[in-house]
Amino acid sequence: MRDCQTPILVLPDDVPAHPYAVAMESALLAPNAQVSLYPWKDTPDKIPLAVRHVRMFLRAHQPVAAAR
Repeated sequence: MRDCQTPILVLPDDVPAHPYAVAMESALLAPNAQVSLYPWKDTPDKIPLAVRHVRMFLRAHQPVAAAR
């Protein structure tokens, strides 16, 4: 993870398949990581906030179109 220069967005969860500790360690190790809110899906009002964060992250990290 320390060598991964690709920006990543971590939406921490805490289920057996995706433990919180692993998500946070990944976010700490990756140099270009952002962490979204936790827990992001425990109430219906938090889901739109997480979706907005995902959209902002994707817009900010769109690949630049190659010049012809």
